Amino acid sequence: AGETVREITANSEPEWDHQRSVMAWQVPLLQAVGVEAAVADGRMAFHWSPAPGAPITAACRDAFRRQLGEARIGITTADWCVADTGTLVLRNRPGEPVAVSLVPSVHVVIVEQSQLLYDFNDLYGRLREARRADPEALTARMTFISGPSKTGDIELVMVHGAHGPRALHLIVIRGA
Repeated sequence: AGETVREITANSEPEWDHQRSVMAWQVPLLQAVGVEAAVADGRMAFHWSPAPGAPITAACRDAFRRQLGEARIGITTADWCVADTGTLVLRNRPGEPVAVSLVPSVHVVIVEQSQLLYDFNDLYGRLREARRADPEALTARMTFISGPSKTGDIELVMVHGAHGPRALHLIVIRGA
């Protein structure tokens, strides 16, 4: 997974400016995969999003917003990936800002094979189980991502990246 992240970041050209930077969620899976080391080639700045539970000061929030605005690549995980439609499901929680999956022009998602679900019926079953086990387990909102952003709203001309990333890469870790 780390080698794939290195390849994606090395081959992703910025849309504007010549600087390339990466913003990643500070979660155990991404730390274990070594995403920071994978992009630490000296040509690209790397930033973690604020850690879950960390106190967020005004200076920290401002730095995060600036770094995210400069990031060309966002790296996150997902709670599940629905194979039938290729939909990624992200439960929005503290320390996992959804903006990391939406603002950069390239979104890289890393999941474990156990997070793959067959279809939405399987997803709804998992959500019911989670709610029964802990009513607080479900967040107030979830983000469903079914591919890179594109629209043909204006004169039927296809535009990529209008409402989110222009490119989406999914890395599935087998046997983690």
